[in-house]
Amino acid sequence: MIPGNEKAIGTMQNRLVGMGIELVTDATELVHVSGHPARGELTRMYQLVRPKIAVPVHGEARHIHEHAKLARTLQVPVAIEPVNGMVINLTDAKPGSVGSVTSGYLAMDGTSLIDSNSPVIRMRRKLRDDGMCIASIVLRRSGELAAPPYIVAPGCLDEHEDKELIAAMREDIAAMIDGARKKGARKSLEESVRVILRKHIRDELGKKPVLDVHIHQV
Repeated sequence: MIPGNEKAIGTMQNRLVGMGIELVTDATELVHVSGHPARGELTRMYQLVRPKIAVPVHGEARHIHEHAKLARTLQVPVAIEPVNGMVINLTDAKPGSVGSVTSGYLAMDGTSLIDSNSPVIRMRRKLRDDGMCIASIVLRRSGELAAPPYIVAPGCLDEHEDKELIAAMREDIAAMIDGARKKGARKSLEESVRVILRKHIRDELGKKPVLDVHIHQV
């Protein structure tokens, strides 16, 4: 089975068994079926076609390399080993690589196509894996807390199951703010809150959620 197709092939095999067909697979017998030509078949193709240029494009780097080597032994004048993004000139004058372009997978994001490794998609993967934690702090002009720190962590913490952990984070944040009331700038205060959240969640749950801290003054 080609990796990634196991479910579809398993479904097909179940249907065949349901029709009374006996399956013979590599799990029980020494058999192998390939959709790729063997070395001898490739050799015969090159002998018949006699191309001037060979550009193997299927398989991993080692497969492409071996295919190109075979083509050269069969007197193909030019055998190019391409990589993703390579621009290749296929004219008789000067065949070969002439440059490169940006390449890679695209992802459908709503109605737009974006790079599958864009900041938006990377952030979404992180949210999927570890969730996020948001802390909202309201301070008086004096620097004192106007209300207890508010913490919500969708996809990371459960307000009922993790209520003790959330309470501990609130207490530590309140203690830190009280101690740093007269010397911490707003930016350093935000980072201090992040450190508290990060340490508690990492130590207790082994997670690294996206952290978002809001400091408000009234």
